[in-house]
Amino acid sequence: MVEIGRGGDGIVDLYDKNALLDLKIQDEKRRGVQYPTESADSTAEVVWSEGFERPLGEPWSFTGDLPWQFDLGQSHGGDPCIRAGVIEGMQTSGLVLRRDCVKGTIRFWRCVSSESGFDVYRFFINGALQEEISGEVGWRQVSFPIVQEGINRFEWRYEKDFSMSMGADTVWIDDVEITK
Repeated sequence: MVEIGRGGDGIVDLYDKNALLDLKIQDEKRRGVQYPTESADSTAEVVWSEGFERPLGEPWSFTGDLPWQFDLGQSHGGDPCIRAGVIEGMQTSGLVLRRDCVKGTIRFWRCVSSESGFDVYRFFINGALQEEISGEVGWRQVSFPIVQEGINRFEWRYEKDFSMSMGADTVWIDDVEITK
């Protein structure tokens, strides 16, 4: 059974009594969080894409304690995908894309398997948090608006707390597309 609660801090909590899902959605006015669109517009013109079938170089870079890795066994579509580095307690692993963009969208597939409520995947555009997830969330395609023309910085980050690990303890990303 999933319960929904809203505290005085503007945070909406969705949690499963069986601890399979813990998703916190913060009030847009408080943190500027964008809610992802899960059914991407298939008619939008793709101006750039990455399916992680070749080694990464420019415009990609890594942040945190360990770089992201290719994964042949977890992709949503059969080809390789990329996953956060295998980190330990109190460490982070970030994947950064810097790209010249027009106004449009960035869409990608993501899957999360982590200790619910503690080990967290976050996605940022130009430093602004767009989504935050922990727990078990299967492959979903999500889309976020690109509102700034010019160079944009997109970061996928996985962060661990100091103690336990659950699930596969990572986030996977695949088939990143920028559209206009």
